[in-house]
Formats: sequence, structure tokens, C-alpha cells
Amino acid sequence: MLGDRTGSVAASVADLEELTERKRVEQTLKTEETQGAAIEWLRALIENASDGVALLDDKGMILYESPSAERILGQEPEQLEGTNFRDLIHPDDMQQAISLLESVMEAQGKTVVCQLRFKHKDGSWRAVEATAQNLLHDPRIGGIVVNYRDITESKKAQQELEQSEKKYRLLAENLTDVIWTMDTNLRYTYLSPSVTSLRGYSVEEAMALSMEETTTPTSLQAFLSVMAEAKAKEGLGSNSEHSSVTLELELTRKDGSTVWAENRITYLRDSEGRLTGCLGVSRDITERREASRQLEQSLQKLERTLDGTIQTITRTVECRDIHTADHQRRVAQLACAIAEEMGFTPEQVEVVQVAGLLHDIGKLSLPQELLNKPGKLTDAEFQLIKTHSQTGCDMLKPVEFPWPIADIVVQHHERMNGSGYPSGIKEDELRIEARILGVADVVEAMNSYRPYRPPLGMDKALGQISRNRGILYDPRVVDACVRLFTEKGFQFED
Repeated sequence: MLGDRTGSVAASVADLEELTERKRVEQTLKTEETQGAAIEWLRALIENASDGVALLDDKGMILYESPSAERILGQEPEQLEGTNFRDLIHPDDMQQAISLLESVMEAQGKTVVCQLRFKHKDGSWRAVEATAQNLLHDPRIGGIVVNYRDITESKKAQQELEQSEKKYRLLAENLTDVIWTMDTNLRYTYLSPSVTSLRGYSVEEAMALSMEETTTPTSLQAFLSVMAEAKAKEGLGSNSEHSSVTLELELTRKDGSTVWAENRITYLRDSEGRLTGCLGVSRDITERREASRQLEQSLQKLERTLDGTIQTITRTVECRDIHTADHQRRVAQLACAIAEEMGFTPEQVEVVQVAGLLHDIGKLSLPQELLNKPGKLTDAEFQLIKTHSQTGCDMLKPVEFPWPIADIVVQHHERMNGSGYPSGIKEDELRIEARILGVADVVEAMNSYRPYRPPLGMDKALGQISRNRGILYDPRVVDACVRLFTEKGFQFED
């Protein structure tokens, strides 16, 4: 009985051991299956990666090469396996490669990163960034794993960028103009060396100066106004992406003097379009401003000379015939007022004034007794009087006025319908200045004393031009003249 029970227990133990072994085997198979799947997954990942993966022994021999080697180096993995990686290294990089291999061998698991040039099958050199890790101690790998990627194009782009930066820096450093950048707090962030020639400061000294120390007070206010306007537009979103402004500023020099500079200022923005500062180019315009000042003085002197010449001529006429001289002055007053009423520019008004002061200069050639004759003129005498406009033109032609004064003078007795003299021209053939003088001449003459009649009065004068509006006289000129007297209160100055 006891023997049967003992045999039964032994059988049960045997069955348990068999079951346990079977489960262990099943677990082992399952683990190996899982590991195998993982290995296959990792193999697929490596073999399809764009980066290259190589396995080296402690001598640098290539034990394994991933398929991407063909894309990077132009060689199939089988061609590289069994060769030494040194055979691929550029001669100039060889010592670096040997040192890196020695460095990664110093400790288990050590990793180094480097950039080397590898030889391509076509003979060219490819820039490669490589990461090497010492896994010689790992029995599953037993080598140095190298992961590398082709950086030839990015390296080339970087070199081109560096060359471009070097070129532009060289340009900036050798330009006579000063190139500068400034942040939104109006502090310099860059100044080209030419600042020394412009202002006498070294780059370091100029960089340390505030805007208050850089410009004169007046120029500082001008600059601050421009920057404030830019910030205000920025707040409203009305600044264009490449907005710029040109500003003339008076800058201080180290020796206490000042220099005028033309500044071309462009606003700088970040990737989101926000204002971050400005870029400026400053050019010395001190000599140009001085030349401009001298030119302005010369022009003013010429204008004074011209005014003096005209006044001398007017006085000459006055000495011979006071009525004619006074008439020219008053006609010039009214003609200028009409021109202003019609919206002429100051320069156009000046042309009318000069022509008005000289329009009867041709009467200097007429006999004085004819000009002062108290009675009615004969036809012959009137024909002689009519020559004064052409004579005045001939007298003024040789004078190099900046305006067509002679042409205006010869036309001041021409009329819109062609009934005037000396040429009988009409409408658009008549200069507008001559049309103005024609109306002013009639109004002033009718309202003034003459040896042959008393003043006729302003009402008759305005009635005369109004009745002949569009016939003898330009309608726009007539309307402007009438407004001056009836609405604007114009009066002749004594």
C-alpha cells in the first residue's frame, strides 16, 4: 500500500518537471522569436536608413557596412567590408582620424563625434559627420559602431555663407560710408571701421556713445521724430516690410567739431515681422552742404543783382516819364495779385512781377512830347506808340533772364480774338502771363491820370474787362481780377 503511494508521488513529480521544462522551452522559443523579430526590425531600420552605419574592429577594419554607403560613397557594402576605413580618409584628415580612433578606444562605451572627408567612388571627396561608439566589450556587437551622414551640401552652403559674410564684411570695413545697426533702444549694435574717418572715434568708442552724444541737439530731435513715427506706424500696422527713410544729421566728432552725414535708414524685423532695430548707411555730405550753401548765396546774390538791375531800369524810365514808371509798378502789383488769386506758384508770380515792371520799357524809345501829349493822337502817332511792345522785346532779348520776359512783354497788348498788336496772335498762342498783364494794364490805365484825360474810375475799368470777357480778355483772368476788387478789397500801393 505504501509502495503504491510512493510510486504515485514520483509520477506526479515527473509530470510536473516535464510540464515545467516544456513551459521553459516554450518561453525560450517565444523569447528567441521576439528577439529575432527585433533583430530583423533593427536590421531593416539600418539597411533603409539614409545615414550610413559601419562596424569596425579595433584596427579600423570594416566588419559591416550598411546599404546607404552606396548612396553616400558610391560603393556597395560588399566592396567596403574587409577594407580599412583609413583607405577612405582624405590625406589631410588622416592624423585626425587616427587620433579619433585612439580616443574612442580609451574606454568602453566612449563616444566621439567628428567631421572628416571620405572618398567617393568617382574620386570626389564627401564631407561626413560621424559618431563613433566603442562597443568592443559587448559580445553581441564586438566592435566600434560608426554612424555617419553626408554633410557635403550643408558644408558647402556654410562655406559659401562664410565667404559671403567675409566679402561683405571686407566691403563694409573698406567703404568710406559708415554702415551701422541699432536696436530699438537706439544703441549701436554694429559700426564699420570707417566711423573713425568720419567722426574720429574708434569703433569701440563710438559704440559706447549714446545718441545724445552722437548728434547735435537739433539733429537728435529730427532722428527721434523719425524713429517715433516708425514706432507709431508699427503700432498701427502701416509700416511696409522694407520701409526706409533718408535723413541728414549733424554728427559730433571726437575733436569737438561736427560733420554732416546723409543717413539712409532701413528698419530691421524679426521672423515674425516685428521691428527690432534699424540698419543705416551714413555718408559725409559736409562738402556738398557747403557747396550747396555757397550756391544758394550765389543765387541770392544774382537775384539781388537782377532786382537791382530792374529797379535801375524802372528809375531810368521814371526819370524820363514819371507816369509810365508809376504805371509799370502798379500794373506789376495788380498782375501779381491776379496770379496769386489764380493759384500761381511763388516762382510763377515772380515771373509776372518782373514782366510787369518792364512791360512798357519800349516807351523809352518814343518822343517824350508824344507820351505827354494832352490831346488826341493822330493815326500816325498811335502807330508809333504801338511799336513800344516790340521795341521793349528787342531791348530785353539780350538779357539772359531765367524766364521768357521778352516774349511776355511783346504780347501784353495782344488780345484773345486776335485784334491786338504787334502780331495779332490769339487764344492759346498767348502766354498766360501776357494775358494777366493785358488785363492789369487796362484796369490800371483806366483808373489813373493821363495828360490827355482824368481817371475814369474803377467801376468803368472793371466794366470794360467784364464786357469783353472771353472776347478780348481771358475769362479766368477777368474773374480773378474782379474778385480782387469786389470781394478781396484789393488796393494799389502808393
